Amino acid sequence: MVQEKMKQKNDQILVSIIIAAYNEEKHIEECINSILKQSFKDFEIIMINDKSSDKTAEIVKSLSQKDSRIKLILLRKNSGRAKALNEGIKKAQGKYIAFIDGDDLMVPERLEKQHIFLENHPEISLVYSDFVQFGENREEKMIKSVEFKEDPRKIMKNSYEKDLPEVTTPPQILHEKDFIPGGSVMVSRKVFEEGIKLDENLRNSEDYDLWLQIIGRGYKIARLPLIAFRYRRHKNQKILKK
Repeated sequence: MVQEKMKQKNDQILVSIIIAAYNEEKHIEECINSILKQSFKDFEIIMINDKSSDKTAEIVKSLSQKDSRIKLILLRKNSGRAKALNEGIKKAQGKYIAFIDGDDLMVPERLEKQHIFLENHPEISLVYSDFVQFGENREEKMIKSVEFKEDPRKIMKNSYEKDLPEVTTPPQILHEKDFIPGGSVMVSRKVFEEGIKLDENLRNSEDYDLWLQIIGRGYKIARLPLIAFRYRRHKNQKILKK
């Protein structure tokens, strides 16, 4: 009922889910099906195929013929994840934009709970949550996202005013060990309409550079304590570390 009332007030799609994928034929269908099983239904899925050499695009095209909410964007050349995500954001029609990678799985109530939180807290522009790590014959492990004890913009400003170790990673600018998991984030579209985008020159930490841009511009962020997605461990991937 909450979703129906919101839809009546605004014909705009409420959530756009952006997936940048390269050679994800083994996992992409399972990823998309986990989104289609969401308790919240007012969304679109935009999958950007970063010139995969496998059947990723063919699988998504077949799924899109069964559900019109699935949209496929084909890049002419392999351009990297940041470029792919930027292209998806340009095409997004949702009031809010959520991210997930093509090898991960979305937890059923994630979209409903996060978008309601943002609707009820208009002062917040980005919400993030926790995740579960699985795969590679390991026991499942719940990873808690960073919980800031003070304004992250103040933390970021203070870190720039002092000497940091040379090996400092982008997440460590905000916290020594905990971080904002990219696959858990939902952002208000207005952030991107005001010119913020991923840095296409980056091949690592491109999502964290985006969070730092958002925080540095003065937008408020918040942690919503729930498990948002399941992060799959497998070969040939960027590893999220705790």
